[in-house]
Amino acid sequence: MPLVHTLTRQRDAWSPRQHQHLSAVAEFNCTLTHLPGKKNPVADALSRIEIDAVQLGLDYNHLAKEQQQDPETKAVRTAITALQWKDVPLGDSNISILCDISRNAGNWVRSCVPCQKSKVHHHTETGPGAFHQPQRRFAHIHVDVVGPLPPSDGHRYLLTIIDRSTRWPEAIPMANAMST
Repeated sequence: MPLVHTLTRQRDAWSPRQHQHLSAVAEFNCTLTHLPGKKNPVADALSRIEIDAVQLGLDYNHLAKEQQQDPETKAVRTAITALQWKDVPLGDSNISILCDISRNAGNWVRSCVPCQKSKVHHHTETGPGAFHQPQRRFAHIHVDVVGPLPPSDGHRYLLTIIDRSTRWPEAIPMANAMST
């Protein structure tokens, strides 16, 4: 829905990243329309419980019958817990499965250790620092190794050196990242 309205917003309201993304979208000949989540089960699958949409190789009819006969499941229906139990109907039939609907996708992701380890964290930006101009040329240089690059005369890396005061660049070809 937000993407549909971005083209009608004032250009000043876009961040540089949004402007770049919208420029890429504008290159295509397309029409942006909003499709509500109820009509888009793929995008909305994690926030809506629909047993028919989930196919895990389970016999849901058998599971429903086993839940009806299980004494622990019967006790859960009457117990007072922090979980939110709900009978979710199986398609058009009169059979339902008891599901915990309190475990939403947000809580699941927050409790998933691999998800949290791979999460992109937004870091605070450091303010402008005080960089003093060197007193003479080549008193302060920046050095880096670039590569691997396509081979040229047996060299695949470049040792780059740039003088901070004059911005004079030097590039020295190297066979590997450890040699000079």
